[in-house]
This record gives sequence, C-alpha cells and structure tokens, in this order.
Amino acid sequence: MKRVISIKLNNKRVRQRIETHTYYTGEARKNSALSPMTAARIQASGDDATQLNDHLTVACSEIARLLSTYIAICHIQQREALDESGDTITFFTLEIPSNFPVEITDEFETAIENYAVARVLQQWMAQHKPDEMVIAANEVQQHTATLREFASLRKRPILHRHPKRKIIDV
Repeated sequence: MKRVISIKLNNKRVRQRIETHTYYTGEARKNSALSPMTAARIQASGDDATQLNDHLTVACSEIARLLSTYIAICHIQQREALDESGDTITFFTLEIPSNFPVEITDEFETAIENYAVARVLQQWMAQHKPDEMVIAANEVQQHTATLREFASLRKRPILHRHPKRKIIDV
C-alpha cells in the first residue's frame, strides 16, 4: 500500500537564503585582494530574482530526477502563494511506500530546500565567481547524499516467529 505526500518548496525563501549567503561572501571578499566591484558582483539581490528563479527551476528538475530513483513522483507543480506576496511555491507530490516514516516529512522538506539552495548557489557562483563554485559544489554533493538517505528510508519490518508453525509474519 502506498501513500501520497506533498512537500513544498517556497521559492522566495530559497532566494532570500541565496541573497544572504552571497551578501556575506561578497562582504568577506571586499576585505581581501578583490576589487570592490568584483565583490559586489558576487552579491545577489532582488534585481536578480528572474535569474535565481531560472536556476531554481533547474534545481527542482534535478531534485525530481534524484528522488525518482527511490520514490515515485506523481508530479511537480508550481503555484502562486495564497497570500498577497505573489510568490511561487513548488510542490513535489510523492508516492511513498507504506513503510516510509511519515514523521520525518518536515526534515525531508528541509533537506530538499537545502539542496535547492546549494544548487542555485553553485549555478550563481559558476557565473559570477567560478573559483567559489567548488565550495558550493561540495555542499551540493553533501545534500545529494542526504536526499538519497531520506528517499531510501523505510521502516524495517518486524519479523514475528510463530512458535508452533514455521512461518514468519511481516
């Protein structure tokens, strides 16, 4: 028996995390030998929302590809938020096995968001500061491993041995 869960990814929250990370990276580079112009180019802002959304779309398709190895993906859908923010939320609808621990859904959602942030950051740095991309690529690898771990989680069946009959109930 299978269940269906929906995991949401708030695009605005991902963009905010990227902007914060790139701001601090740029500020740290201003103190180094880089010119202030180069350091400022690293920093993403609200003006870069379209580019960051394009990177996020690529990250979402990679998340779907990665998860589809372990879990059946019913569909991915982007919808406008119900509030007045006008933001987009990406929903991953997953068909999970009945022995998948549902209590980790929030942690799974956080792992998906962390992967999306790291992947968008990697793409951003590839365009604006390629030598910083290596750090982001390492984070992507770590989050990929985490996603694979979450996607392959299953509750282990408990084996019951019947004392008189030689059967095992699962």
